[in-house]
Amino acid sequence: KPSKMCDDEYGVQLLRKWRENEITMCQDNFSRISCYRVVYDSPGRPGNSMSFCDAQNVQVNPKYMWGVEPCYGEPECPDYINPKPYKKGVVRATCKRRDSPQVKKLEHVSKSWFVNGLDDDVKFECSNWIENTVLFLKRWDTTNPYHAHEDMMMTFIVLSILRDRIENRSIQIILSDRKGIGPFDSEYDAFSDFAHVYREAYDIPPRTCYRHIITNSWAAASLFSYKGVSRKLPCEASPIALAFIKHVKSFYGLRHVREGKLDKVNIVVISRKNVRRIRWSNPDEVMKKVAGIL
Repeated sequence: KPSKMCDDEYGVQLLRKWRENEITMCQDNFSRISCYRVVYDSPGRPGNSMSFCDAQNVQVNPKYMWGVEPCYGEPECPDYINPKPYKKGVVRATCKRRDSPQVKKLEHVSKSWFVNGLDDDVKFECSNWIENTVLFLKRWDTTNPYHAHEDMMMTFIVLSILRDRIENRSIQIILSDRKGIGPFDSEYDAFSDFAHVYREAYDIPPRTCYRHIITNSWAAASLFSYKGVSRKLPCEASPIALAFIKHVKSFYGLRHVREGKLDKVNIVVISRKNVRRIRWSNPDEVMKKVAGIL
């Protein structure tokens, strides 16, 4: 049984607290936008927060995200890790935003979408409507497995908190960054009712409107590291961690695999020596040692 600290900070109580901290940013008889923010303390950074948002009956315009053409690969994208905010107009809603103190404290993805990018109190025409729930995923990284799984963990948590809002709608994931397809993105199929996540925001036709969208929480502040990057996770057996592991195992058909009963496991080793912001003095030597261990 997990301790009270693990339940409060890594378990059901965290989900409940996060869900109850709903900020109704904007609502009228048609559109609604809500954000959810939870405050946490990490070493040297008290008062940090994680947040995500969801909205109903809004229009999304990808051209206001970054420009005309996508930018693939870290060397060509100066804002790869710390992306610039979206421009006003990426989201249009008929309701008027309430600029409360809580709204002003939103950060990262939530701020980019619904503070910088929201065009509120406007009428809009729709070329088509998407009836299913769409999660717009702005990833932290694509080639680092640790960062990628932080994104996945936070996606799992966000969808768990919003289960009642999703109801019986199918879920589709659309990439809303400009980082291209990463080696781990197929794992998002575990959260999507559609065949693949390989659809990017640039594929969206102009003036497309949505019954329900979700924007993810920035994974740099995930449960893996929000108490400090160098600190060991104190609650490995927390309900959230175990549920996430079970969900991913089930997707890969590993639910009934017991220890010692698996005949073969494929392990993929990815070298990042060609990524410019990674400074390795001996990448080839490291890769040989890793291969030798495996």
